[in-house]
Amino acid sequence: MSLAIHHVVPSSVALLSAATLSDVGQAPLSTGGEPVLAHQVAALRAVGIRKFLIEVDSVPGALLAMADRLKQAGCSVDFIRSVQDLREHLSGSDTFVVQAERVYLASDFLLELMEQPGAFIATVDGRAENDNFERMDLNTRWSGFAVLPVHIVANIGELPDGWSMTSSLLRQAMQDGVSQQLLKQNHLQEGDLRRIDKPADAEKLAHDILARRAASEPGFIEAQIFAPIAAKLAPSLWRVSARKLLTNGLLLASGMASLGFAGLGWVATAGVASIAAVFINSVRLTLDDIDADRGWARWAAPAMWLLLAAALMLSSSIDAYQASNGVFVGGIVAGLAILSRQLRLPDWGRKTLQSPALVVVSILFLAPLTGISDAAKWVAALQLLLLIAAKWSHKSRF
Repeated sequence: MSLAIHHVVPSSVALLSAATLSDVGQAPLSTGGEPVLAHQVAALRAVGIRKFLIEVDSVPGALLAMADRLKQAGCSVDFIRSVQDLREHLSGSDTFVVQAERVYLASDFLLELMEQPGAFIATVDGRAENDNFERMDLNTRWSGFAVLPVHIVANIGELPDGWSMTSSLLRQAMQDGVSQQLLKQNHLQEGDLRRIDKPADAEKLAHDILARRAASEPGFIEAQIFAPIAAKLAPSLWRVSARKLLTNGLLLASGMASLGFAGLGWVATAGVASIAAVFINSVRLTLDDIDADRGWARWAAPAMWLLLAAALMLSSSIDAYQASNGVFVGGIVAGLAILSRQLRLPDWGRKTLQSPALVVVSILFLAPLTGISDAAKWVAALQLLLLIAAKWSHKSRF
């Protein structure tokens, strides 16, 4: 459910600013109490950027903690205070991303922008409703996002105290004739681009981020039931400092419970525990950037899926004439569910084939009629038929 798209982008370095972090930026106004800067970084990471330069006057503890999490996740983070610092970190790139402080762009919109060839300055028009964006001239304002050539930095001298590096880069880019790209107003109306200037803006951002994460769930049950419930729970759970320990612990506990109940022959109870595990995973994905997990936490979800697959195979062997037959068909069902997540499928295929909860519910529904082993066989057959149908769908590209 996360926004991790991980596309390869032409610009591998992003310059962000934390020079004027205020109470609005540091208060818990969006997911997990993170400043707006953290959400800028998350969206840029989702489109493939792994190197971040952050303009600062000082480095508060919260910013150091965020940088440490990013480094643990494989990103490069450097704090810069001068144009000279910027020059030293940009030597290897043809272009680099510049994003203004407190400007948020959704990752899918970012990807659309960054697929444009060459350098550009993204702008909005000068209408009154855009007056919170930086003015460039009488009719144009800077949207807060640009992809600039590295040579721009060589033309900027050292800045006096209090001058914004991003604004200075913008002015130099205009003088050097970098092209402007006017964005449609509907991008602001739909929340793809926004400024976060007050608590109400940040609360709206939090709500919309949760809605986007819910909409990104591929499975039908996960997207329609689990994710909306998780989104409602999120504001309360963000206040729990040990929420990652709690969600990862519950994830593993529910997976082990499913396997244990399957071993006892309590198939229905094992199914309920499996559905609980999938729900907990939806909550986990909604609450936090799981790409920043480290240590044992990063293995919690893979371990949970292995436990559920083992529980399915064990349950399927309970009433089979030969235990190996049940294990075999249970393995097929689990394998097809995993395989479907590696394929590009049409929307209907994603909602059915990529929903572990739907697989469990289907087996539990059929089990009283056919027995658990035959129920798993019917589900496997349906999975194969759906995969074949998706293969020949004109909307799918394998």
